Amino acid sequence: MVTDQPEIGRRDPPSFTVGINIPLPGPQSVHQHPAHLRRPTGHLRAPSMPSSSVLNALQSRIRSSPSPTQRSALLFLPLLHLVFLQLSDRIFQQVLSFLLLYGLLLVAQLRLIFSFRLRPQLGTVVITE
Repeated sequence: MVTDQPEIGRRDPPSFTVGINIPLPGPQSVHQHPAHLRRPTGHLRAPSMPSSSVLNALQSRIRSSPSPTQRSALLFLPLLHLVFLQLSDRIFQQVLSFLLLYGLLLVAQLRLIFSFRLRPQLGTVVITE
């Protein structure tokens, strides 16, 4: 005789479910950074460029500088105007800015080297006959 009730003493084996978590394509599978690390959505704004008045103020400050090394930077200011005010290509601006800074450092270093060579050495003895 068949009944719906299990026999006493007989147990059904426990049922195991194996779940595999497979991420589905879409926004739920994208790794989310914390809010303070996320980039803003939409069009990213380009960094602001100095205005002509800022560059003119820099030029007048360099001209009035007592240091000849700083005054030698006046040679590079027309290039700085060209970089920041007339060019629109960002990569070209970055390359030109790097060259400008490299040139300023080179001029400062050369002036420093030559200023030490032209100074009389202290403690040198000149023998005259």
